[in-house]
Amino acid sequence: MNNNQQASGGAEGAKPHRVSVTAPARLHFGFLNLHGGLGRRFGSFGMAVDGFSTRLYAVPTTNADNLRVEGPDHYRQTIKHASSFANTITDGLDLERAAAITIEEAIPDHAGLGSGTQLGLAVATALTKLHGLDLSAGEMARLLGRGARSGIGIGVFEQGGVILDGGVAGDGSGDGADNGENRPPTVTSRLAFPDEWRLMLILDLKSKGLHGGKESDAFDALPPYQPGQAADLCRMITMQALPALAEKNISGFGRAVTALQEAVGNHFAAAQGGRYSSPRVGEVLSWLAGQGVEGYGQSSWGPTGFAFFKSEAEATRMIEAAEQKWKDDGGLQFMVCGGRNQGHLIKIL
Repeated sequence: MNNNQQASGGAEGAKPHRVSVTAPARLHFGFLNLHGGLGRRFGSFGMAVDGFSTRLYAVPTTNADNLRVEGPDHYRQTIKHASSFANTITDGLDLERAAAITIEEAIPDHAGLGSGTQLGLAVATALTKLHGLDLSAGEMARLLGRGARSGIGIGVFEQGGVILDGGVAGDGSGDGADNGENRPPTVTSRLAFPDEWRLMLILDLKSKGLHGGKESDAFDALPPYQPGQAADLCRMITMQALPALAEKNISGFGRAVTALQEAVGNHFAAAQGGRYSSPRVGEVLSWLAGQGVEGYGQSSWGPTGFAFFKSEAEATRMIEAAEQKWKDDGGLQFMVCGGRNQGHLIKIL
C-alpha cells in the first residue's frame, strides 16, 4: 500500500466495492530549457496547491459492457473528458467495462491548474484499483498520452510538494517518439512547500488558457531558447529557487520564480497575446509588484495568476485590498490557498 492510499473494509484479495480518488490542482511555473542542446528539452518547475481538487469514485456494475461516467450538469465537459480517459484505459489494458464513475468535484478546466492530467490520472487510478491492478502514475500517463512535455502534473499527483522535472530526451517535440518509450519526464527534485506560506490565486472567470490543438500548434511555432538563456534559467532554479525554498527564504524563492516567469512569459507572448494571457490578471500582477510582492506569475497558459506570501494574514490583507480595487470587475476572483505536500488520496472499500 502506498502512502497515498487509505483502505477499509473488505477481505484481503477481494475485489473492491468502491474506489474513491482525490487529486490536487497544480501550478506550473514554466520551462527551464526550450533549447535542447544537451539532449533533453523542456524541464518544468511547479507545485501542488490545496485550493482546488478533482474528486471521484468508481463502483463495479453488473453489465460487462456498460462503462459510464456521471456527475452534476455543470460538470458536463468534465464528464465528457472523463469518459474519454476511461475508454482509453479500459481499451489499453483490456479491462471489463463493468464500472460506473461519479464526478463529485473537478478542478476548473483550461485555467492553468492542471485539470486534464489530474482528471485522467484519477479516472485511471479508480479503474485500475477497481480491477486489482497497481500501476504507477507514469505508466497511466503513458497510456493516456499525458506528460509529453511536463512531469509536474504526474509528480504532484504522486507526491505533492514543489516539483522539478528533468524534461524529455531527444528533441522534445512532444509527440513522445523521440524519448524511446514515450516516457514522461522524470522528477529530479521534490521539496515541501512551507506550511505557513500562502498563495494568492487570481482567477479570470471570463478567460480560458490555450489547450488542445491550439496549445500544440503554439509549441510547434515557438523558437528555441538561446543556449545562454536556458543555462541561466537552469542555474536560477537549481541554485536560487530550490535552496531558498529549502531554507524557507520566501524572497529568494519568489525572485527566482518571477525571473523564470518573465523569461517564459516573454518567450510565449506571441502565442498567448502578451506576457500574461489575461490582460486583467496581468494588471493585478503588475499592481502586486508595485506593492512590493517579490514572487508572482501566471500558471501554465493561464489565465490563473499567483503570488507568494509568508502567512495567511499577509495574503488575506492583500486579497482584501485587491477586492476593493477591482470591486467593479465581476470576472476577477481572488482566493488564498496553501501548498499541498501530499499527492492523491485513495480510499478503497
